[in-house]
Amino acid sequence: MFGGGQTNDYYYSSGTNRLTRVSGASADTFTYDASGNMVTDSAKSATFMYDVLNQMKGVTIPFESRATDDSIMFGYDNTGLRVWKKTIHNYQDTCGSGGAGDGSQESEDGFGLDGFEPPPIEMCWYRDTGITLYVLDQGGNVLAEYGQQSNSPRSKYIYAGSQRIAMINSAGILFFYLNDHLGSARALVRAADGVCYNKYYMWSFGSSRSETVRLNQVYKYTGKPFDDDAGLDLYYYGARYYDPTLGRFLAVDPLA
Repeated sequence: MFGGGQTNDYYYSSGTNRLTRVSGASADTFTYDASGNMVTDSAKSATFMYDVLNQMKGVTIPFESRATDDSIMFGYDNTGLRVWKKTIHNYQDTCGSGGAGDGSQESEDGFGLDGFEPPPIEMCWYRDTGITLYVLDQGGNVLAEYGQQSNSPRSKYIYAGSQRIAMINSAGILFFYLNDHLGSARALVRAADGVCYNKYYMWSFGSSRSETVRLNQVYKYTGKPFDDDAGLDLYYYGARYYDPTLGRFLAVDPLA
């Protein structure tokens, strides 16, 4: 039972704990490979790809199910920790002549004032690419994040042991995390004056209930990074990815 009174039914593959369908407000289905990794999620219209070590190496979201054609790729070091993420966003926009704003005029019947139909609007495909590089310490904690073709970090992080307690943004401003007993970020406050920039309210398994965000940062539930690119909405836990809506990991525990 979720907020608002919605009830979902969960269905599993016979003899396994693999979730195959969730029915409620909508019917979502899931499929798996021979190793038990989730490979399709109809709710996200996503296809997941894995390497020989069962690490997620990419996600695609096809054009047929969205207004865009997006993909996300991940890279790992020799210990299996993520060191880069690449997002590719393909989209259509106008190109060439014709259409609104080109100075042509139309009459009420849709034809130009000279009696000829205006030329059709041409559409072109464009691609936006973004890369995030992660600098890690020996314990696997993210010390800094760099953007594409940047010599300065987007953000740097400060720890007390393994607990992330503060971040410094690209402008050099220090912010403190206010974390709960699970290590989940509940608020982000500016160190200089205590002004609260971000507030997070989550359901029990990590899905967002509501949030107020003035500063972009991704470390939320249990202090893990939240990948929301293209509607992916997964948490990265180091060894595998976690879906807070389902309350399940997408892959088998590599130590199992």
